[in-house]
Amino acid sequence: MMPPTAYLWRLVGEGLALCYRAAPGYEARLTPQASLILSGESVADLNYAVIDRGPHAEERLREFEQLIQARNLSIFVFLTDAVSTPLAPLAQSLGLQRVGEMPLMTYTPTNMPSPSGDYHCERVESEPALQEANRVAASAFGLPEDAVQRAWGSIMLDGPGVDIFLARQHDQAISSVQTTRMGATVGIWAMGTAAGHQQKGAGQALLNHAIGYRAKGAARLFFLCATAAG
Repeated sequence: MMPPTAYLWRLVGEGLALCYRAAPGYEARLTPQASLILSGESVADLNYAVIDRGPHAEERLREFEQLIQARNLSIFVFLTDAVSTPLAPLAQSLGLQRVGEMPLMTYTPTNMPSPSGDYHCERVESEPALQEANRVAASAFGLPEDAVQRAWGSIMLDGPGVDIFLARQHDQAISSVQTTRMGATVGIWAMGTAAGHQQKGAGQALLNHAIGYRAKGAARLFFLCATAAG
């Protein structure tokens, strides 16, 4: 049975908190209907807020904006469908600009995905491999590599809940993805392929590998927030 959308949005916040807990400037505030996750890096793509319907939605948006201003950071704010219209005037008054939509998508595997393409896919287990994965992500999303390396530091390899996967072609790292495990539900994050290698099947091969790896365990449902490009 598909869990309620509100529960999935809560997992989005909790999953992001897992992804960024290795950042030196990490800070997270998690509530049932709103989450703030900061890496402390001055890059909007590395700081997030998620706000869903609840009795304190406006209060949370104001609170989060004050924290962002106090730390002099940029941020991406997800306003779910349940609050995007009623909170739009407040968001605009706080200086937030609408940049597009990022739908929450789910996938329930019925058959194990098959390996595809001429790629070697692996789970990241060493710091050098993590640095390679971060380098790929920085290239894929056009982010400063030093900020990405700090935000996704080596603690990610030791703590619970996060697995990182890397695809190679001819021993060159070209695609990476992160997954978070929360019971039988898995979040998919930062799925990207390095510039110059995109649209050639590496991302699909890596995603199939990551889903297959998790589906062999207890995972029964996968979710991701999709960009237009993705």
